[in-house]
Amino acid sequence: MLEKRTGQRRKISTDYKRRKYDRRTKTLLFERTAYLTDTNMFGNVYFAQYFDFQGEAREEFFKYVMGEDYSEFVGQGHGLITVEACIKYCKEIFVYDEIIIAVQLSKLKKMKAELTFTFFMKKDNSLIAKGHQQIAFSSPEGKAVPVPEIVRKNVERYALECI
Repeated sequence: MLEKRTGQRRKISTDYKRRKYDRRTKTLLFERTAYLTDTNMFGNVYFAQYFDFQGEAREEFFKYVMGEDYSEFVGQGHGLITVEACIKYCKEIFVYDEIIIAVQLSKLKKMKAELTFTFFMKKDNSLIAKGHQQIAFSSPEGKAVPVPEIVRKNVERYALECI
């Protein structure tokens, strides 16, 4: 309303990222376009590329949920370790297809977090794939550690289940 009256345009800012998050379902929606570098010689997205897509969506999710503490987390030297990853394919993706990856923090445990990924075609919401990853955390020395407190305090409210 205020924007119409003053003639000011909305600026792209943190608010833009908020619109990607669905509070009711606790889901971050990550948009991605498949490019030529993502495809194989047959023109469809190479199966292993889905794991790269999951990785990009995971990083965007953690950046979003960590908020202002993200820089501090990275600065402390903690790392994310993929313990397990899997995906079930339902439909092919081809070059220039626009997809949406819905990311949820399904479980937050003492030592790890589990994320679920649901891939949809942007144009018709058809299901492309479903996957999940178990993520552990490492200390600056590279050793596995419990979920760091800086992470836990930021992500608990986004988790579907905390153990």
